[in-house]
Amino acid sequence: MELRFLSARSKEMRDKDFKQAAKNSSEKISIINSNVQNTKKTKTKTKKEKEVMILFVFLCSKLYKNRGCQV
Repeated sequence: MELRFLSARSKEMRDKDFKQAAKNSSEKISIINSNVQNTKKTKTKTKKEKEVMILFVFLCSKLYKNRGCQV
């Protein structure tokens, strides 16, 4: 009789531990996913930023070429 009680209790505890572990892991996964989304947002540049960078590189290359021709 005691053995049945202990095994039923341990099954309850295992189920409870399993549910808690599943909850913790799902919370961790959601935190990781939100961190990944945040880093993706910060790393991507807008179209305007890309255009400005291209224009800047173009102008710098023109200035460098002009300076080289004058020397």
